[in-house]
Amino acid sequence: SVVLSDKRHHRVVKTRQMLMAIAAVELQWTLMKVGNFFGRDHTTVVHAKKEISNRIELGDGGAWFEACARACSLAFEETYKTKISNLF
Repeated sequence: SVVLSDKRHHRVVKTRQMLMAIAAVELQWTLMKVGNFFGRDHTTVVHAKKEISNRIELGDGGAWFEACARACSLAFEETYKTKISNLF
């Protein structure tokens, strides 16, 4: 999946940040677990959570959040289910 890759295109990075924040907040995964899942350091997860929080606080998003929701859904279907089942 492109979200789990090393790609640093703006859309990929923002989508990855959204997925990291969701995993940390909604799934209550530790920062280390989220980082390991995405192949990143836990400090990257901290940064991702701050970025998403800032966007929400500023009311900035609109179409971006819709695009992230679609991308998250596709990423979940493509990769996430398999990776989660492999963790347990």
